[in-house]
Amino acid sequence: SFVFFFFFNDTATTEIYTLSLHDAFRSKLLTDLEAKFGRRDDFHELLFTLLYEAFVKGSDSFYWPYLRTIPSLNDLDVPLVWSEETIKSRVGPSHLLAGQLEHKAQVLSFYKYISQIDLIQDFFPNGIFSEENYVWATAILDSRSIWWGGQRHIVPMLDFINCNERV
Repeated sequence: SFVFFFFFNDTATTEIYTLSLHDAFRSKLLTDLEAKFGRRDDFHELLFTLLYEAFVKGSDSFYWPYLRTIPSLNDLDVPLVWSEETIKSRVGPSHLLAGQLEHKAQVLSFYKYISQIDLIQDFFPNGIFSEENYVWATAILDSRSIWWGGQRHIVPMLDFINCNERV
């Protein structure tokens, strides 16, 4: 078992290291979804929170010091945002190819299902809950969140691991 201590001067940055975003964001949307479906979904709670904080609150978000460092959809270079042809050419014939294609199809399928839920569409301003933003948020959570304590958490320190040394 490992314990890591991080010290930062920026209060918002420190808070992100100690809390998952959805701990601080218990909106009417999350409460209504839990009542409707009878359970919670940590991944989508964090995804909705990420979308809300990044695209609705923006620079007014408590988490803005971190959010402004997250790459945009155009800056991401991960299989989830690649075309099927690019996935095939970059991954090639390997055991990874089917998994990457399946993951992308699953994400798009989840978006199609979730985008039909009125509670979600009614909560976000027009254009915020889009396929593009959903894919972006999923890619961010896939690369910058981990499970601990039974919940999923965004961990900005993972950016130090996921960085490109040529930047």
